[in-house]
Amino acid sequence: LWASLTVPPRTLAYGPAPDQVIDLRSPSSPRGLAVLIHGGFWRQQWARDIMDPLAVTLHEEGWATATIEHRRGPDSFEAATGDVAAALQLALDELHGPTDPPVVLIGHSAGGYLALREASHNPRISALGLAPVTDLTGIATIRQEAAEDDPITAFLGSSHADDPGRWQRAALTGLPADRIRIVHGANDESVPADHSRSLAEHYPGLTVTVLADVDHMSLIDPLRTAHQDVVTALAELADSSGS
Repeated sequence: LWASLTVPPRTLAYGPAPDQVIDLRSPSSPRGLAVLIHGGFWRQQWARDIMDPLAVTLHEEGWATATIEHRRGPDSFEAATGDVAAALQLALDELHGPTDPPVVLIGHSAGGYLALREASHNPRISALGLAPVTDLTGIATIRQEAAEDDPITAFLGSSHADDPGRWQRAALTGLPADRIRIVHGANDESVPADHSRSLAEHYPGLTVTVLADVDHMSLIDPLRTAHQDVVTALAELADSSGS
């Protein structure tokens, strides 16, 4: 509520569904475009407003921000990944100018998965993953062993045993290490930091920062000390994309 009142966004539709919208905030001369994708394991009860404090703070620091809503719920893999690409294109069209600004997707948790996946398909952008979901099978296994709900099977619409090909297609592959940064909290109980460390082992040159005494939600809270690490990673991506 504070964020929406401080810097009210322009809400624009990129498709006919109610969830196919973005909230756009843009200063007069933006230093770049930060596209925010929220987490929540693709469940309907989690929405884009959870990213509003970060969006407003980045706007005050000179960034244009586009906060994406996308279709969620059971069997939403194709819908969500397609929505990110369409929402990104609308944001770029709205901010089109004489020069192309740096474009960084910032995804938290499940949104980090979507951001990294889009970066692997789109050479125009960079991606900053904040505690991103990178190991779908690993998350599913953790949840099943704890007798908890399995958000990955719900998202993909099938278990690994029933459709291993679908899980293989959904796995993150071909990540551009030079266009990706990851920031993860060591105290994350939702998405283990070891998943990000393991990803770095598979992609030499991928920068992963693991912050001590930081949990899952602190990474999107501008009032926490982790925010400076987020801003630093964002600036590094913007600088590298502009060089």
